[in-house]
Amino acid sequence: MTGINPDFLYENPANPRLAQRRLARTEATIVLLQTAVAAAYIAGAYTGLFDVSSPAREITSLWLWLYHVCVTVYSFQYRVRGRTVGWIEPLIPLLDISCVTSVYIALGDPVSPVWAAYLYALIGYSRRYGGIAFVAVSGYTITNLLIGWLAIGNPHPEQFFVMVVLALAVMALSYTISDSWREAEQRARFLAETDSLTALVNRRTFFERLEDSAQAPLSILMLDLDHFKQLNDEFGHIKGDEFLKAAARAIQLSIPASAIAGRFGGEEFIVGLPGVNAHQAAVIGESIRRAVAATTPTTVSVGCTAVRPLETIDQAIRRADELLYVAKRQGRDRVAGDTIERFAA
Repeated sequence: MTGINPDFLYENPANPRLAQRRLARTEATIVLLQTAVAAAYIAGAYTGLFDVSSPAREITSLWLWLYHVCVTVYSFQYRVRGRTVGWIEPLIPLLDISCVTSVYIALGDPVSPVWAAYLYALIGYSRRYGGIAFVAVSGYTITNLLIGWLAIGNPHPEQFFVMVVLALAVMALSYTISDSWREAEQRARFLAETDSLTALVNRRTFFERLEDSAQAPLSILMLDLDHFKQLNDEFGHIKGDEFLKAAARAIQLSIPASAIAGRFGGEEFIVGLPGVNAHQAAVIGESIRRAVAATTPTTVSVGCTAVRPLETIDQAIRRADELLYVAKRQGRDRVAGDTIERFAA
């Protein structure tokens, strides 16, 4: 009934693809169980298991059937694949709860077990929504419980009072727990994807993001700080770490918002530039070179290339790495590329 927050993709941030498969299984399980419960009600209503009179039986059964066919198709077409449709998602909790309320009223028992479905919805939606959105969905859910109770009619208002108190308690508790989960997930995701020293993405995350965002043209920059070992020997490793942080900031501030910058290892960095050709990448590389020279006591050498037709990203990265060493051999503190001679200080 409730779906899964897309952020749940990162429940296992060390392996996003595994998390994606788990998300797909979870979404499929949720919609199939939800549809099975709806089918059970329809079958019970027509076999006499539930005492539902006509025309309530026909109206609720038709509504449940139509809605669950649509939500099942949507879930397998989009949610199971990790995608959503913006205008449909806000409608789903509204229609979910309308299904619960229609069954609650049709059964005609104000304290039937069906009312527990409202509690289930509150728990599920707390995982999906946060802040004002959760307050709005919770208010809608509890309002539907009130509408159902009034429509059925109950001579014992104290029963409804207890139901509302329980619903509010479940709402508060589930939101508190889910908020802690979200915070923990965000922190786990950050730690798993980020180099702890420079705050750039780590090597594994760089390749995953580059693969996801790759578009032609695509350029690669390989960067290596010059004489970094000498800096460590002269100033010490603590200062060396500060120089790495400063270089990382200079890189991040010199690249477009669409670019992906990562720490490749040691004093080596890598930048992916989707939608940027080789010449534009060389200009960006030169901006980085100047920024590093201005903000650190060292310089940087840069290898620059673009992915060629029928070539893999790995092949382009290897060529950028080779060009990096061309820049080193030519005297360091420069950009070397396969479509340019060089940019030098």
